[in-house]
Amino acid sequence: MSKKALFLFGMLALAGISSFANPSIQKWALEPRWHKLVQYESSMWGGVRSRVRSPSFFLAPDGRTNPVSELERTVQAMSEPVGSEPNQHAQCRFPARLRWLKAVGAVESSKLPAVECKDFLKFSFQGEVQSISLVFATGYLSNPASYFGHPLIKFNLPREKVQTHLLDTSVNYGAITPPDENPFVYAFKGLFGGYNATFTNRQFYYNNHAYGEMELRDMWEYRLNLTPDEIADTVARLWEDMGQFFPYYFFSDNCATAVTQIMSDQTGASLRSQVLPYGLPYTLFDRLMQARRTDGTPLVSAVTLLPSRQTRLVSRFRDLTAPQRDIVREVAMANKITDRYRALSAEERGPVIETLFDYYSYRASSERDAAAFAELKRELLLDRLQLPPAKPRSIESPDLRPPHEGQRPLLTRLSGFDSKTWGSGADFEFRTSYYDFLAPEFGRPANSSVRTLDTSLNFAEGKVWVRRLELFAVETLNLSQTGLPGDGGRAWKFIMGFESQNLACNNCTVFKVEGGIGQAYRPWARQVLALMLDGRAQTRAQGSGVLGLAPRLSTWIEPLPSGFWKLGLSASFLDYVDDDAKGETLVRAESRWGLERTWDVRAFFEKNVDERGGLGVSLYW
Repeated sequence: MSKKALFLFGMLALAGISSFANPSIQKWALEPRWHKLVQYESSMWGGVRSRVRSPSFFLAPDGRTNPVSELERTVQAMSEPVGSEPNQHAQCRFPARLRWLKAVGAVESSKLPAVECKDFLKFSFQGEVQSISLVFATGYLSNPASYFGHPLIKFNLPREKVQTHLLDTSVNYGAITPPDENPFVYAFKGLFGGYNATFTNRQFYYNNHAYGEMELRDMWEYRLNLTPDEIADTVARLWEDMGQFFPYYFFSDNCATAVTQIMSDQTGASLRSQVLPYGLPYTLFDRLMQARRTDGTPLVSAVTLLPSRQTRLVSRFRDLTAPQRDIVREVAMANKITDRYRALSAEERGPVIETLFDYYSYRASSERDAAAFAELKRELLLDRLQLPPAKPRSIESPDLRPPHEGQRPLLTRLSGFDSKTWGSGADFEFRTSYYDFLAPEFGRPANSSVRTLDTSLNFAEGKVWVRRLELFAVETLNLSQTGLPGDGGRAWKFIMGFESQNLACNNCTVFKVEGGIGQAYRPWARQVLALMLDGRAQTRAQGSGVLGLAPRLSTWIEPLPSGFWKLGLSASFLDYVDDDAKGETLVRAESRWGLERTWDVRAFFEKNVDERGGLGVSLYW
């Protein structure tokens, strides 16, 4: 007997005698669309089970595991009389199911009771959603849960009725966590499914304020090329999911996988990575740009930058003349209106006011003493009202590129090296995500590095050993983009994992937790310099200490304007404060050639007791 026949037999057995009386119900219950609407998945115990945890999502008592029973009860509920709360009628609670039942002929509109679904009509803007976008919020390094970015769904409403995109509807998916959850409890529950997740909706203004104005994250809007029926189906499907509970796992069942699943179901496009076993927001947008409709047209019709407050400030500041920039700096340093500012003509003063207003709004978003800027902002606003209206100016940020143009997150790299201790050897590197300092900064926080399971295997003299296994590593330079007070902050890093004590040994693995703090500068247009003080706690190996300090100087340079070539150099002196052994000078130089999304070439030199240099090819998946 075939697997399909066995599956059908099992479903019929579960359905009970009543379903045998209606063969159509049995047939429709096997339809892939029905399984997508109720979100049935194969169960490890056999049969299927919906991933929705909320009992309110099901109409039949056994609806979570019985597609036939749930379908039969749904068909019945659509025809039931309307009670005192019309919004609770099945037609209002499950509009996506209703649309599908009508399409397959399971129900007839003329035989259904008329129901006014006010809540759903409000959510769907009376059925007038013009298009749907997916929005990518870039990573936010002050919150580990946001390092990899975040996707949103956005309903684009008619502009003759809603004047700005800020009043469009946004749909968000996230874990439901207590506000003051212990970080260790948060990590444990997130890894092992201890949280529920749900969909919520609100005006896009709130997400734009949280991400773009307060967390200073650029967002990229990907408008989808959907038919009116697909738009209506997607809106109805999201309404059914709103407020329902779903399982949440950091890596395998998260915001990216939930949005990916919905959009794959609605469009028929394969948006899940064929390589990665985990879900990343980047992968969703990468796959979106590759997806095509059945007629060959792209699934994405337009990509638009939604700049953060910081990006708007930087763009306006760069557009000023040199004297205007000097006056902005003067006012920002004094925190008051200066004589040079007052001497500006009306034409010169307008761009300066706009830049200063953005600057103080930016400062207020990141500092506790925001009230100190309120009076100066009021003066600037009053001064602006005395000037003639200015033409709206678009934000030009040619150095910002969307995430789908960046390198893919999974790294494999094979390098050959030559070492004083080991002679010729090979180094195989593997990283599950995400990017390092030399990667092109497309759709990612600039001057930062986020890496997970960054592993290096060494092969030499017939031996194999783990040179490095960093479980988690994040570093950001918080570089000032304008040189104005308060723009930028302290550079910092955190690394946890295993590594060989030095390059000369192969059986000297230590576990380390390393942190650092410092300051970064931009001496020239395409160079960054960082002065850091690193500290580490590690297990002891071969006479090393346990607690170490390492002052470090690092620089990154892009010799070419195109960014095709980038190199980094780092030098530090590691001294163990709890051991009398002499410290070690650590040096690493690395160069990257290439801007391709799937490969680059790297050359490197390292010194840590031993010295080695090599050349490798990277592949990104």
